[in-house]
Amino acid sequence: LAESLGQQKRSLVYLNLSENQITCSGLRTLVDNATVALSTLTHLNLGCNSLIDEGATFLAETLKLQSLPSLKSLRLINCGISDDGLAALVSASEENETLETVDLQLNDYTDQGYLALASSLPSMKGLRQIDFSWTTSELSVMPALLEGFRKNTSLHDANITGCEPGKFPPVQKQIQSFAPRL
Repeated sequence: LAESLGQQKRSLVYLNLSENQITCSGLRTLVDNATVALSTLTHLNLGCNSLIDEGATFLAETLKLQSLPSLKSLRLINCGISDDGLAALVSASEENETLETVDLQLNDYTDQGYLALASSLPSMKGLRQIDFSWTTSELSVMPALLEGFRKNTSLHDANITGCEPGKFPPVQKQIQSFAPRL
């Protein structure tokens, strides 16, 4: 696939590679061999592939280097990404202003990953929408995320799946008062 795309004279806009058993090695081969075809790519879906932290870190480097200069939407649902991969991606999102939507649902984050997201949120300038799954019960994480959302000036939508209403009574009112901005 990478070789074939690398030989194309046309550029891509949307590429859905979900559920194709792609690893970091395959992703690296794709980006390295299909540079021209991917230069106009705006939507990339890599969901349900075993990218793990190595693939997330490679994508973060790619975003920082603007190797996918037109990328606006990145879907990484259920890719086995944990805290280190999330930290790399959110750090890259601080520098990359073209990425507008990122879907990080159904990955393996702990409190550390959510806190990395919370601390990066104020510095993300291009991100308009973020989707992720809530998988922690630590009460201190939600206020940190809310503070990060408050300080962010670009986000319009934050979709958090798995966050049960009433599960965090001390911050429930804060969530409701913040919801109209998101």
